[in-house]
Amino acid sequence: MLSAHPNQAHNARGVAALLNISARTLHRQLKDEGASLQALKDEVRFESAGQLLHRSDKPVKQVADAAGFRNEKSFSRAFRAWTGQNPGEFRRGVK
Repeated sequence: MLSAHPNQAHNARGVAALLNISARTLHRQLKDEGASLQALKDEVRFESAGQLLHRSDKPVKQVADAAGFRNEKSFSRAFRAWTGQNPGEFRRGVK
């Protein structure tokens, strides 16, 4: 769900609606599995963003949007936290 509908899955209510369950049930089930919605969202966003940065010439703003971020600044901040690099450095393969 998270990768198929990144723009509709910004929060627990949106994800729960896509799954036809309540937000409370979603959180309870994730807790039972030892997972969190934020960690799952981050994993999907990182994978999506990484593929787009490596396989396309889309501007970072479009990559951010496609990965489900509301703006380029928050995407760049999150990407740096995940990789230690900004999206441009990652795209160029800078180490």
